[in-house]
Amino acid sequence: MTPPSAASRTVADHTISCTIGSLSAHNYSFSFVNGTLRVTTAELTVTANSHSREYGDANPILDATISGLKNGENLASSGVTGTASCSTAATTASAVANYSITCTIGSLSAVNYSFTFAAGTLHVTPAGLTVTANDKTREYGDPNPGFDATITGFKNGQNLTTSGVTGTASCSSSATMTSPVADYSITCTIGGLLSGNYSFTFFAPGTLHVTKAVLTVTADDKSRQYGDANPAFDATISGFKNGPYAIHCVVGSLAAHNYSFSFTSRWLTVTAAPLVITADDKTKPYGAALPMLTVKYSGFQNGENADSLTTEPALATPATASSHVAGNPYAIVASGAVDTNYTITYVDGALTVTPV
Repeated sequence: MTPPSAASRTVADHTISCTIGSLSAHNYSFSFVNGTLRVTTAELTVTANSHSREYGDANPILDATISGLKNGENLASSGVTGTASCSTAATTASAVANYSITCTIGSLSAVNYSFTFAAGTLHVTPAGLTVTANDKTREYGDPNPGFDATITGFKNGQNLTTSGVTGTASCSSSATMTSPVADYSITCTIGGLLSGNYSFTFFAPGTLHVTKAVLTVTADDKSRQYGDANPAFDATISGFKNGPYAIHCVVGSLAAHNYSFSFTSRWLTVTAAPLVITADDKTKPYGAALPMLTVKYSGFQNGENADSLTTEPALATPATASSHVAGNPYAIVASGAVDTNYTITYVDGALTVTPV
């Protein structure tokens, strides 16, 4: 039997022919009829390559890897020509998620191979936003203004209102009412910021400019008799900040036959009162939206309440609607409250996810 030559081992029908070889028979002779070797196409797998991109960016070039070549061939020597056509349903507006990449034959062609296709994955990841603390200015001795931030880097023509970003950054400065005239850094942390399509990857500081407070210099009134020399002229300076507050005494009902009275002022220093802000514990069923996060206060003076604070606290938790029961408890953290009349401390709360 004679097999097809190596040169004819391409996809086609090839003749199989036989000769007498060592056949022998006393009562028979031999005739020979050819057979056929049918060489069919080998199957190649075209697998879409997986890719990643940020939300709002254009899709990368989608391509594929071909595997399954025979006879030690590679793509260059296999006779395969053209490229697969790969696509995904994801667009620049598609939310953060995984999307299938599928390929079709495109312009692929081969004599000895056929093609099957396997999907890949396009990973759309959150786009990074920049949170920049806004610059502020105040006079020496004044309380810090409310600190806030500007968020930039939105995609798809979005702005803060349309982006789905919720919550606010927690911004603070080391400057206090007693800090001298200088520039102080304002820094922000994530606070209560949340977003499905964005991450908060870069926090840029701002500057608090503490400027000079204005003092008023008032010439003290004087009197003299006509013809006398002018008395010494002096002045009273007012407008000082940060206390201490002067304690002045006057004669009141004091009286003495042999004595007169002089008075020396002393000072009253007012210190910050302690204020404790405690995040309230919360529960929610698995899969439900997060409940509203709240706090309680202990330590307000003079009938004040949360409305008296220069900046109210921000509340945040790492838990989401999809957080599992196994992760219990999830911390609820308050931060960022500002008021120069109070020394503020915080106590974390706990969010418990219950099974459904």
